Amino acid sequence: MPKFVIERQYLVPMYQHIVVEAETLEEACKKGISDDISWDSQEMDCDGARKTTLTFAKVVAEGYEANQTHSLIIASRDPKGLPLDMLGLATFLYEDDVKTGPLLEIPAQFTEDE
Repeated sequence: MPKFVIERQYLVPMYQHIVVEAETLEEACKKGISDDISWDSQEMDCDGARKTTLTFAKVVAEGYEANQTHSLIIASRDPKGLPLDMLGLATFLYEDDVKTGPLLEIPAQFTEDE
């Protein structure tokens, strides 16, 4: 049976109440979204979390083993039983499509937050 490496997201909003000094609301808004204000006092809004969505997927090709415990994809082993190549799951998804295969198109019902 095929195996797939899938990236899923569970987005939890972070919020912060800040005071911004500015001449106009537009200027205050620009300051409010700038990187000049630290996020040290942010709060996590678990009640406002979005549902789990899927962002990327690839099939684990023949000759590779998926090791969920260690977050690795292991390419075929040598005669001594040692792995010849190991890739982290993120590397498997994001890099070297020639070696690991193309990303798959995820059906819209699994990518939308509505």
